[in-house]
Amino acid sequence: MVSRHFGGHSSAKPLQIDEGSGAPTHAADRATLYWDYTNQKLYINTDGVTTWIEKTPGAGATTTHWARRAGAEIWLPATGGPVTLTSGTASAFGSWTAIGTPAADFYLSHLMVHSTSIPKNLCMEVVEFGYGAGPTALDVTRIYTSLVDPTVDAVGYMELDCRSRPTKVLSGVPVSARAYSGVAAMEFECMVAGWDASYPVWDALPVNTVVGPGRFYPSNTYVNGIVVVAGAWGTWGTAKQVVASAPNDMLVTQLMQTYYNQNLLVGAVAYQIGYGPAGSETWCATLLAGRTSRAPWVWPPVWVKAGERLAVRAQDPGAGTHPFVLKVHDM
Repeated sequence: MVSRHFGGHSSAKPLQIDEGSGAPTHAADRATLYWDYTNQKLYINTDGVTTWIEKTPGAGATTTHWARRAGAEIWLPATGGPVTLTSGTASAFGSWTAIGTPAADFYLSHLMVHSTSIPKNLCMEVVEFGYGAGPTALDVTRIYTSLVDPTVDAVGYMELDCRSRPTKVLSGVPVSARAYSGVAAMEFECMVAGWDASYPVWDALPVNTVVGPGRFYPSNTYVNGIVVVAGAWGTWGTAKQVVASAPNDMLVTQLMQTYYNQNLLVGAVAYQIGYGPAGSETWCATLLAGRTSRAPWVWPPVWVKAGERLAVRAQDPGAGTHPFVLKVHDM
């Protein structure tokens, strides 16, 4: 370990910087900085003894956080499929409905809605999400949909809101939602997803090395998609291998359902993306899909390293089959 001291004017405390290999465990003055040159991490001493905390990049940092998620994926409700919301009568909100209550602190990152009713004319639909029991849910976020011609217009049957800054929801605090419709009472399927790790919750890439406009799996010219067999709600179907061994590091940025081969109103389809050996994949990026008009963005993208296996699994109310295409960016 090497120490360096820098002095300022007479009223300033000299800056002390230590460096070494690995995380610090030694005693040092409070506010001492420590640089772990092996793992490229910066720490600061907080008590003048042996307590150190890692400093992470803040606003304006040049490091990108598009990367590999740490911690386990959590989605609510945990079993049984999405929660059904009913809006109020025309131009009114329905009551707050609990989507689920996390058993541990988690970071809410995705809000998902699938409409299971078709209105008879032009209307606006709104679904609000918040945490805490209604009617005093906090941090309310709205998802709007609009239908111009419900007989042909696909917009509004599935919406996905990805939060670039996740909301921390504490253990035991319910996540709730309510719905509004400009016409008669409507029904929506809703779920949320996030993960259980300390923020920031994914590793930083050393540099932004994405190259090219991106490409598609199974190929840029194949449009029908790869077929995955879904399990019923509460049970994931057999994972469908997309790539046996990634040719290089890449980011998975979109999952596109090429068509929906069931009655639209039967229900939504949940997908997960996984990387790693068959049977022991790390599953993440839970996505809820409805009709084919929406291409769920994966935020943050899933980082698949060279040589890793990439797979997708699904579940829906009818345990059907679903074709999909993945969008990736090479690194």
